[in-house]
Amino acid sequence: MGVNRPGSFAEYLVIPAFNAFKIPDNISDELASIFDPFGNAVHTALSFDLVGEDVLVSGAGPIGIMAAAVCKHVGARHVVITDVNEYRLELARKMGVTRAVNVSKRKPDGRDGRVGHDRRV
Repeated sequence: MGVNRPGSFAEYLVIPAFNAFKIPDNISDELASIFDPFGNAVHTALSFDLVGEDVLVSGAGPIGIMAAAVCKHVGARHVVITDVNEYRLELARKMGVTRAVNVSKRKPDGRDGRVGHDRRV
């Protein structure tokens, strides 16, 4: 919906039954609402072997922050996230990223030694 078929903001829509599933009663609507973006974050983060690797996540929106958290969880050495929104960067810090960089104030060239990089990112 909204990709190769119009109607992503329609009040009512018809989709194949294969694409629909009932959310169990013990899962809140609030929790269920992050299933899709979290799935995107997990799929993206786990597309590579991250154990011991340094990772740069561009964008501290919901998917970027979740991807950064997954990277840390599976063993990435350093996870740096960039954005221009200080609120989002602070949330990323609370989620455990190694470093959150506001690129409107500083360019992350990777040579300052704060996250162990010895060459440009």
